Amino acid sequence: MAGRRLEYSKGTSAKFWSVNQVGSRLELTAKPTKTTQVTAKKALGSRVERALGRWADLSPRRLREELELGESVLDGYVVSGVPICALYGLEALARPTLWRGNRALAAGDPSGWNDVVDYCWAVTAAVDKVGVRSDLSARNVASVLLLRIALEGASKQVEALAGHLEERLQRNSADSDQLHLAHFAASMAEELSLGYAAARGPKGPLRELAKQALSKRLGTVLDRAADYQLDNTGLTQPEGIEFANFELMPVWWFALARLRRDNDLETPRPEHPLFATPFAKLPEDFHVTPKHTPWLARIEQLSKAAKKTRRKR
Repeated sequence: MAGRRLEYSKGTSAKFWSVNQVGSRLELTAKPTKTTQVTAKKALGSRVERALGRWADLSPRRLREELELGESVLDGYVVSGVPICALYGLEALARPTLWRGNRALAAGDPSGWNDVVDYCWAVTAAVDKVGVRSDLSARNVASVLLLRIALEGASKQVEALAGHLEERLQRNSADSDQLHLAHFAASMAEELSLGYAAARGPKGPLRELAKQALSKRLGTVLDRAADYQLDNTGLTQPEGIEFANFELMPVWWFALARLRRDNDLETPRPEHPLFATPFAKLPEDFHVTPKHTPWLARIEQLSKAAKKTRRKR
């Protein structure tokens, strides 16, 4: 350090700045103050409010048109003799069901969870037939898996869905470094079934949270995970976004809380804007199995049609 000098501009105080050595140079970095922390939290709150408003404003007409379009596309695949393509695309074609649930939740109607779970069951059934076929699908399946862990804990369906996701992560290991949420979901499933989880996935708050999943104290990692979610959201546009269509739903916290509850550990609820909406409150008396899931019957029809097509060839 001899011979090096850092010149402070007028008015600079060590109370508000820190000095860090980066290679051969020194950098001056602003320390977070209560004022900057409050400003940051307000900014996050505004983003949550905007997303909440967009879901609430989603028109019934658009939902109806999207659902009808999905049905017509599925019928087109069947008529064209390629029902297997319908199974490949069902995850996206059924998405308006999830949107409808999100719209209800944004309006304060907890019955929206029925549509959310219906969508999750549809994705599970489709993946069981054709697997996880892309990184985009892996992101979506991760949210579905985490929500199912929260609702069911250990189950055959959760284990099977986790197996399909794990297969995708291993097959595309080079690209999977971008799939923070998928690695976290696989870790939670592994912890649930085996009692331990290996360190995995790209560095970030979700990997850190997976490592600390059964620690007595979680510290600030919950807030950082919540920040990460708000930085990686999208509304009805899933490309390249980890939490697309689940952006206000802290599925990672739901699954973590279930895992810790099963191990007699409490899970702090962060004082964070992400946790101040109806999306962050699972009904306590919620029934795991949907009473009516039209997508499941549709998937069985498509699967049978796909098998007949393969036999003819």
